[in-house]
Amino acid sequence: MYATGDQLISGWFEVQDLAFGAPRDVCLMFSASAGLDPADCERYFGGAKTGTAITFRRVFKVSRPLPLPVGVSPPRSYQRIPPHGALWQAVHWEVDRRNG
Repeated sequence: MYATGDQLISGWFEVQDLAFGAPRDVCLMFSASAGLDPADCERYFGGAKTGTAITFRRVFKVSRPLPLPVGVSPPRSYQRIPPHGALWQAVHWEVDRRNG
């Protein structure tokens, strides 16, 4: 997760599951847990034929936001972190630091 304006890594999460379906169905299933009004949720999808919901297994917040590594652009939606790349190393550095 990153702070858009500052482009700093503010945390990360482990994905528990992905749910796909018609936006109306996705919103009915997940809008309450996301803290959204179902109508606002549907507007968010803006006429898309398929909606996606990501549920999290664990969420981590860094003690101080981390700058994105040189050459790494912020994702436009969600991004899987490839193992052993610059972003992976930055995140794992923070995990190691937090765990002593």
